[in-house]
Amino acid sequence: MLNLVMKDIIVQKKSIAFAVLYIFFFIVAFQSVGEMTFTCAITAFSYILVMGGFAYDDKNKADIMLNSLPLKRYNIVLAKYISLFVFMTLGTLVYFILELVLRSTGFSFIKTYPITIESFTGAIFAVSIMHSFCLPIIFKFGYTKAKVINFVIFFAFFFGVSQLINYIYAKRNVGFAGKAFAFFENKPDYLIALAIIAAAALLLLISYMISLRVYKKREF
Repeated sequence: MLNLVMKDIIVQKKSIAFAVLYIFFFIVAFQSVGEMTFTCAITAFSYILVMGGFAYDDKNKADIMLNSLPLKRYNIVLAKYISLFVFMTLGTLVYFILELVLRSTGFSFIKTYPITIESFTGAIFAVSIMHSFCLPIIFKFGYTKAKVINFVIFFAFFFGVSQLINYIYAKRNVGFAGKAFAFFENKPDYLIALAIIAAAALLLLISYMISLRVYKKREF
């Protein structure tokens, strides 16, 4: 299984270089999103590389080859979910280095935002939500057929998340949002972060079970 994860990294040298440049571009060009810079950059970084791995498999008919080997399908599916967090870790390291370098240059027109507990937790949750939808669709229909659907999901999620956050914040004193805000109001940051990460883990677990079920039924 770890070999499958390594395969997704090795075959994407050019894609990783492009994704690194994307993080640099995002830090410089999208300063208006403030502390959400890291969250948005890592979400896009992870998406580019996860989709790149599927694109490579689709182009080289890797699914046919992998399913002809003595590999369990749950290993093939699980490897994609693990690679998601490998890419996220790689992106976090790249962002940390780029932000540190840019902040050290002292350019007044570049305002950088370091990684915080809030932005890191938000990144985990954002990456988990988006890929919890995208991955089962790919395992069901294959990369080519699912590409358009996932492209729409990516842009709807990427540009809609800020609107959703603003809406929830506006409703923070009423309804379910009000109760949630009241519950977490006096809780320590680490407890809130753990609750969000637990919710993200649950989403990914459900997504993995769905992906495994549909992938087992596919014919190659």
